[in-house]
Amino acid sequence: MEAKESSGGKLASWVDAIIQSNGEYLENPLIIHEKMDLLSKTSAFLDAFHGLIKFSTTPVPFITTQMGRTITFAWILFLPFVLISDRKSNLWEATAMVFLITYGFAGLTLAEVEMHDPLGHDQNDIETDRYTKVRELI
Repeated sequence: MEAKESSGGKLASWVDAIIQSNGEYLENPLIIHEKMDLLSKTSAFLDAFHGLIKFSTTPVPFITTQMGRTITFAWILFLPFVLISDRKSNLWEATAMVFLITYGFAGLTLAEVEMHDPLGHDQNDIETDRYTKVRELI
């Protein structure tokens, strides 16, 4: 996790340095309130980045995850009995509804597993390292 924090910090300090030395890059240097506005947006970016780091490094208690999956499983397990006991729906409607709802809840559970660590190094994670390499290109 330290590499992620340092990459966000490096990007923010680089942007800060560019804002401070804007006279070298711009034909008309920034006015002080424009400079302060850009610096406050850089600070907001860094606060949000550290919030994401804090969120991704805070462990989710196992019991919370396990209870969520158990409740989802129980709900999906007893859903057919509730739909069949309802005399208004026929068997095919109940079967289709159970399939669609089960598919949806199973998909949400798998999406939760995949998004558990959004700042990791998996294929579907946010690429924080790629965004910090913009500094090297410029």
